[in-house]
Amino acid sequence: MKLNFLPKEERFFELFEDQGRNIVQGADLLVKLVANHTQAEELRQQIEEVEHEGDITTHEIADRLNRTFVTPFDHEDIHELAGRLDDILDNIEATADRMFLYEAGEASQEMVDLAEVLADAAKAVAKAVAGLSDIGKNAHPPTREHG
Repeated sequence: MKLNFLPKEERFFELFEDQGRNIVQGADLLVKLVANHTQAEELRQQIEEVEHEGDITTHEIADRLNRTFVTPFDHEDIHELAGRLDDILDNIEATADRMFLYEAGEASQEMVDLAEVLADAAKAVAKAVAGLSDIGKNAHPPTREHG
């Protein structure tokens, strides 16, 4: 029987998954903005709201990290990952802001393609982050071969 006096905080995984969904939503909105400049103001505002939700999630991760002694992986790694995920949303919002403020107009096909690559990358990031909770569950202790 294994006693666990210092339980691990597993909510980090949920928060990372939330952030992954925020990133996908922000990237998808950016694709719409690039494809339809006539709705730039409305879409920029929606991206701003998603980025704000991302900030709330990042703050929740930091708060939880400061209150938790035993984490599912290293404190510094959790902090770094949370910051990098937040950076993605910040950059999506900055792009939308610039497109709106500078009245970029109709985007070139290359810009549309680039936004779609970003959306695909966002989905890959979300999938990778969602898989973090499986790392500990699927890990096997190293085996030593004799011979």
